Amino acid sequence: MSYSPNDLFPDWYKSVDINLDEKVISNRKKAIRKVITKTNIDFWLDVVKIHFGIKPKESNKQEFVNEFRIADVTFPILDNDNLIKCLASIALCFKLEKENSNLNNVISLAILNTNALGQFEPINHIPVNDFANQNLINIPKDELIKEEDISRLDEIKNQLTLEEDEENGDEEESEDDTDEDSTIQLSNEEQVEIITTVQSLARTNLKLLEETNVLWWIFGEYTTVTNQHFKDAGSQKMALAASKELSDLIQVSIGIASAKQLLNKVLLISNEGKTNNKKCNVPEVIKAFDDEHKNKMLKDKKGLISEATPYLMALNKSIGFAEGENWVDPYKRSNYNGDIEKEFELLTLSYQFYREFIFLKLLKLENAGN
Repeated sequence: MSYSPNDLFPDWYKSVDINLDEKVISNRKKAIRKVITKTNIDFWLDVVKIHFGIKPKESNKQEFVNEFRIADVTFPILDNDNLIKCLASIALCFKLEKENSNLNNVISLAILNTNALGQFEPINHIPVNDFANQNLINIPKDELIKEEDISRLDEIKNQLTLEEDEENGDEEESEDDTDEDSTIQLSNEEQVEIITTVQSLARTNLKLLEETNVLWWIFGEYTTVTNQHFKDAGSQKMALAASKELSDLIQVSIGIASAKQLLNKVLLISNEGKTNNKKCNVPEVIKAFDDEHKNKMLKDKKGLISEATPYLMALNKSIGFAEGENWVDPYKRSNYNGDIEKEFELLTLSYQFYREFIFLKLLKLENAGN
């Protein structure tokens, strides 16, 4: 993007106030800069809801609005829904541009997941989705340990060895000094270098282990979700099972860039090497599983399911209904009339399930850190 949210603010804001006042714009930006310093994930998930026109928690909405009232005492408090929605959308762009973090990854996935069924109408001229996608693309890759890091450790090791030899020599010359502290002292900088390098090595090992586990899972052609070989399960069942299992194998980051290609490989194997071009919908995928397997996939996740996980919300809603019973209509009523029967290619469905599982994993991590 060639322009920053700061540059584009007047163009975005004029949809709710055509009389652009320099002082008002300055006050709005001041409030937004205060808002984006907030790190509470519950607050930001409600800002995402406001962006989509979904009713948020009143306390979080008031916290958001209060920042604008503090910056500008003339901020309207009545009939301001469109204004607040616009400012929420703009605040998300500012937030996602600011930095890359687990918090921003959760926010980005919440934005992209929530409207997977297309039932919400955000403000189109504010490219919140673009910023969310860009944030996920710009996630720093776990780098392999660098040769210069190892070389620097060698230098520190040699220095410590030299100092130890000198101290040993001093001890031989004077036995009266045996009570003196002979502990080798490391500078703060050297200690930081050692810790940083060890951390880098640990990340490298975890990344390699993760990739190895994923490849062996695909080579083994077996899913532990239903305890079946990929071919026996079939591509429709594997669309969901593979997304759950792949998300479980991801431990280092928010997911590998080739996740969609890996899911496609699993779907090909499960369909005897042939591409399944037949479109289907979420209920058709879900009906391949009984309640035991549904509960297994949603274990420890049900309390986190929300509008930001529309496919998993459907999976959870279907539990307890006998075969042939209608759970789709109750689902639509609970999720703003989202068309859960809309048809997609299997790979598209599988990848969306995967993104929702990853979202819940990151959300759980973010909640644990607060």
